[in-house]
Amino acid sequence: MRPMRHGISLLFGVALASMAPSTEACSCRPSPRASVAARQSAAVFIGTVVSAQPSWSGAQPPEAEIDSAHYVITLRVAARWRGAAGATVTVRTAWARCGYALEAGQVYLVYAYAFRGQLWTSLCTRTTTLSGAGYDLGDLGRPRSGAIPPGAPRPRRWGSKR
Repeated sequence: MRPMRHGISLLFGVALASMAPSTEACSCRPSPRASVAARQSAAVFIGTVVSAQPSWSGAQPPEAEIDSAHYVITLRVAARWRGAAGATVTVRTAWARCGYALEAGQVYLVYAYAFRGQLWTSLCTRTTTLSGAGYDLGDLGRPRSGAIPPGAPRPRRWGSKR
């Protein structure tokens, strides 16, 4: 009797799992080094997240809008290598697959691409927290305008161990 109960539980579990909506994982090409990624980007800058607003109202986007749902992120720019003119810049990131979770108050090195006249970033770009940007800062060199904020990691060269 006991094996039958486990068999039914397993069958029920498989049935439930098959009814769950499928989610696709983010699939990205390997990232080029920072200097190459910068040339391929519409904007590269260091910014502090001022606000992050969803493109929908309510707790979650409606089912019909899931594929287009995104966050609108406003960042205060400290330094720029490319694009991103102005004291603040707005970028967008997907709500689900491949979206980068930019947090209010945090400082990021942002690599953004242009899509339909707007700047976007994702997990497939080199966007990272400033604390993790040492190699990128070393490869990018001095910013064209602004200054790298205090507390940023020391720029590191590619191939160096420390």
